[in-house]
Amino acid sequence: MSEAGGDAWAPHLEDGETILWEGRPDGRIRIRRGNLPTVLLGLWFIVFGIAWLGLTTADLGNAPAGPSLFSLVGIAIVLIGLYFAVGQHVWEAYRRRRTVYALSTQRAFIAVNALGRRLSFYPIKPDTEIHGVFGPPDAIHFTTEPRARLHPLRGLERMENPTGFEDIPEGRAVYALLRKVQRGEVG
Repeated sequence: MSEAGGDAWAPHLEDGETILWEGRPDGRIRIRRGNLPTVLLGLWFIVFGIAWLGLTTADLGNAPAGPSLFSLVGIAIVLIGLYFAVGQHVWEAYRRRRTVYALSTQRAFIAVNALGRRLSFYPIKPDTEIHGVFGPPDAIHFTTEPRARLHPLRGLERMENPTGFEDIPEGRAVYALLRKVQRGEVG
């Protein structure tokens, strides 16, 4: 289990609060089973977009110079397909590589430095619901947050997503430490 560095967190701590654990999520690109339909749809978009481009640029001898509106639509279809097949997974890996977690004697911290800096903290109280999902990789959720997701068929979806320490290697030890914080056994 990672020991806490604490110095970077010092400006954000309250009096008497100390960092107990600090860690980072796994930053590798990962395609989970649940993402397979989206990846396949993305691949379909790519093939369709390439076929579209082939059909719209086949007779360039009689066409004016430069891309036509139909060609631009084909390029947009390919780009949408690339996002669904690959881009979303690359973005998530990038975001995870730029995330740091910490657990103090009172709160959980999530710091993300991707497209701007964001520091979120969540008080750990006796009534906080803590859920462990042990893999590997492990995840520990202690709240939910509203999020929007772009679904290829349904458009923009709003949902409540579990939030916490995602893709960590030492989940069971962090879970036990979170429970101690919740019961007031540390500090």
